[in-house]
Amino acid sequence: MSKFPLTVVGAEKLRVELQHLKSVERPAVIQAIAEARAQGDLSENAEYDAAKEKQGFIEGRIADLEGKLSNAQIIDPPRWMRMAASFSAPRSNWKTSNRAIPSRIRSSATTRPTSSRARFQSHPRSHAR
Repeated sequence: MSKFPLTVVGAEKLRVELQHLKSVERPAVIQAIAEARAQGDLSENAEYDAAKEKQGFIEGRIADLEGKLSNAQIIDPPRWMRMAASFSAPRSNWKTSNRAIPSRIRSSATTRPTSSRARFQSHPRSHAR
């Protein structure tokens, strides 16, 4: 599998979520499944179905987080930002000014539309005969 960049803060957030899922959510859903089983018939037990669905979601999320953390390449954001800035366009091009917008677009955006009455009055055929 290929590595993907992950910041130190992002990796820590994923580790915290993984730890919470393993230590809090997983035992809670196992307890809920055990309680639903104790009630009897599982074929008509909505609580059992909901607990099993939640267990599937939690187990899938745990697998996803473990996969992301195992394939992550921890990066240093300030160093990464310096590298990106050195390969990008000069800072003067980053700013948007009126000079960067073509004049035909700038003029059409700044002019006010004429009213329909003024348009008809200026048309040569709109004058009385």
